[in-house]
Order: sequence, then C-alpha cells, then structure tokens
Amino acid sequence: MNMIKTLTAAALLGSSAVANAWWGGPFDGIGNGDGNFSFNMNTSARGYGYGAPYYGPYGYAPAYGYAPYSGYAPAAPLTEEQIQAQQKAAAEAQQQWEAQRQAAIEAQKKFQEERRAAAESRMQWHRDRVEQMQKRHEDRLAMYGAPVESK
Repeated sequence: MNMIKTLTAAALLGSSAVANAWWGGPFDGIGNGDGNFSFNMNTSARGYGYGAPYYGPYGYAPAYGYAPYSGYAPAAPLTEEQIQAQQKAAAEAQQQWEAQRQAAIEAQKKFQEERRAAAESRMQWHRDRVEQMQKRHEDRLAMYGAPVESK
C-alpha cells in the first residue's frame, strides 16, 4: 500500500512538473508567447521488376480470393440494345465534333482571307501614297527648274 502511495505521488509530481514547465515556458502570463513546431513525415515503398506477377490495382494475390470493398457492385453486362445505343450515341457525338472542327477550319480560312484582303488594301494604299509623294516631288523639282528623271 505504501508503495502505491509513493508511485501515485511521484506520478502526480512528475505530471505537475511537466505541465508547469510547458505552460510556464514560452508564455509571459498575459497570453503572449512563442514556440516552435516540428512536423516530420516518413514513407517507404517497394517495387518489383518486370518479371514479378501483377496482382491488379489493389495488390492482393489471387490466393486471398477477395479485393477490398469499393462500395460498388460489379457492373452488369450490357445487353445488345445498350451496346448499340452507346455506339449510336458515340457516332452522333463524333459527327458533332467533326462538324464543329470543320466549322472552326472554315472560320480560320475566312479570318485569314479577311486578313489577307486587309493587308492587300493597306499595301495598295501605301503604293498609292508613295506614288502621290513621288508625283508631288517631281512637280516641285519641275517648278524650280531642276531636271526630273523619268522612269
């Protein structure tokens, strides 16, 4: 009995000292304090070479006879009508995608043609402007009696 009282007193004293040391340490009594925190992670992995057997995504060998429960029942096999409906839906979706792709290609061609026409228009304006400036320059030279080179 005396031994139990001694151990109990030692445990209370030890836990009290630890609590006092911790709570009395980084705080100044009015709620301010600082401290640090450490977070450590560790991991390990194991892999097998090309010659090792593959037991599927869960890694259970066939000898165990079960895989983890995923919450879903296995899918029932599709009927012929369901397969045909899926194939029809996929074909329709592919036709829509192809139509959208062709529309995008046509839009790009139209945009390029518009850009080409705008560039040609700017180039023609520039040629006209250069021609006007050349004519005005030749007129001024002729006005002052300077010889004008003809092209």
